Amino acid sequence: MRHGLRRIAFSLSASVPVLAVASLATPTESRTLVEPAIQQSRADSPGPVPGPRDAKDGREPRELHDQILRLDKTLFDAFNICNADAMEAFFAEDVEFYHDKGGLTRSREALMRSFREKFEDKGSRVRRELVEGSLEVYPVDHFGAIEVGTHRFLLREKGREEKAVAIARFVNVWRKADGGWKITRALSYDHQDPQADPPGRTRDAEGRHARVELRGEMMQLDKTLFDAFNACDVDAYGRCFAEDAEFYHDKGGLTISRAKQMEGFAENICGDKSRKVRRELVEGSLEAYPLDRYGAVEVGTHRFYQTPVGRDEGLTGIAKFIVVWRKKDGDWRITRALSYDHVGIK
Repeated sequence: MRHGLRRIAFSLSASVPVLAVASLATPTESRTLVEPAIQQSRADSPGPVPGPRDAKDGREPRELHDQILRLDKTLFDAFNICNADAMEAFFAEDVEFYHDKGGLTRSREALMRSFREKFEDKGSRVRRELVEGSLEVYPVDHFGAIEVGTHRFLLREKGREEKAVAIARFVNVWRKADGGWKITRALSYDHQDPQADPPGRTRDAEGRHARVELRGEMMQLDKTLFDAFNACDVDAYGRCFAEDAEFYHDKGGLTISRAKQMEGFAENICGDKSRKVRRELVEGSLEAYPLDRYGAVEVGTHRFYQTPVGRDEGLTGIAKFIVVWRKKDGDWRITRALSYDHVGIK
């Protein structure tokens, strides 16, 4: 029966960003969360978005970290009592949610419909907990923030004790505008079974082989992309991106479309003849996770080097990255990419 409960929880996760089942919330609980949720999403809205200049060594400004932590808590307080009305205030209309087991869900309407369908089961409840100490927040210049962390999910069925059923990593891209903070892009991936020994271990050989194979494929795609980057081959670089690609950079903000990405690359990286820029993947840092019926998530760390004219090459920075790849008709293209936690090295 223990394994059966875990299967239930993981199958439910395929339809919504996090594991969601029915509400045991009272009408009073539901009503008291809706208005505070809307107010919280608008909290501290006036004023500029904190930029990387406010951070030290690439870490998030404390004020921004605390803002996002409060938003996260209010959102999942609503989730934990299955209050979809309160949750809705935290998502942009054009939100995209990428889930390793559920694929892509587009639009707030579709996402809320999925939650409400899962919340109809009155026989059980899933509770989400943020893993203590896991939350990281990074500003995205002139846009908002990137939230990265780990959360666990606990299932309670009527007449049974609550038990942990899943642990996963997540990324939320928050946009700050006049209406407050809204999640525009979200990922939930690396869902693991906490009951496995060791936790998260893939039991079947076929599953382990698939993970190894996917990582090898991501390694090759990463190499193709950055061989073009290092050679300043603008056309080859552009072929790695989908037409509607989005690139979020903590210091450069948001770049939309393949054309704009190629234009920025040609001008900022290849156009400066006083230096040459080289990117290097940090050995052992690349991780790859499938996105059901969509593609994959690539996660890693990279270094950047510069060679000024007449001088030796030097390490200038290190950063983390997350890339969402879409596989269509056997062809892999980047649709969403994040580069953050840039730390400059003198």
